[in-house]
Amino acid sequence: MVTKNHQFFYDHKAALKQALESQEKDTVIKKLKERIGVLSGKKNKDKIKQELEEIETINIELDHRMTKLIAENEHLKHTILQYYDWIKPALNDQKNSL
Repeated sequence: MVTKNHQFFYDHKAALKQALESQEKDTVIKKLKERIGVLSGKKNKDKIKQELEEIETINIELDHRMTKLIAENEHLKHTILQYYDWIKPALNDQKNSL
């Protein structure tokens, strides 16, 4: 039972992480393509520098969000394991009474 619960958690965690990374990457790629389209018609170095800074800011924000999600995921993992440890004796008692 422990193995199935842990496996479910890790499978769910991996799928969530993959979906979030994919969605974030798609968003970044879309924004970068938009920026490239804007920059391709402009020669102004200041404008190009501003656009690059905005891209860097977006990247920093994405890194921050991912860090927060990873921390939240670890907290949830810990909470789930605590709950399981809490109900495990009751499950064993129920199993033994059958």
